[in-house]
Amino acid sequence: MNSPSREDAALHVKSTADRRLLILVIGIVALMAIGLAVLLALRPPATGLVIVDIPANLQGKVSVRINGVEVTETPGKPLATWPMVRTVKIGKTAVQLSAPGFSTATKIVSVGEGDAVQVHESLVPSAAAPSAQPAQ
Repeated sequence: MNSPSREDAALHVKSTADRRLLILVIGIVALMAIGLAVLLALRPPATGLVIVDIPANLQGKVSVRINGVEVTETPGKPLATWPMVRTVKIGKTAVQLSAPGFSTATKIVSVGEGDAVQVHESLVPSAAAPSAQPAQ
């Protein structure tokens, strides 16, 4: 019966220690990768600002929608505070303005991270009903 030599035993101990160290290093790297993925997933989306302004004669009459969502201070009432400033996600943003007696205006703007994009819009009166001709 051959018993393992001291050299064989030393090599076995060393290779076991090397394997354990390798497993430890792989575990640490895996945990770091998971931590980085979680940090990136929890990072808030990049944003910018849209600043909308209208002529004074329209203030208090205009309703605003940004990307289809109505912007209100009081539900169902036009905005009273101008200029209107809203935070939006970066990318294309649709700003829609409407008021009774005026044609709806829609403007598409590109908002970059940290940008402040200004929208100055003047609404056009909608076509008036034909005036009645005096009877003759």
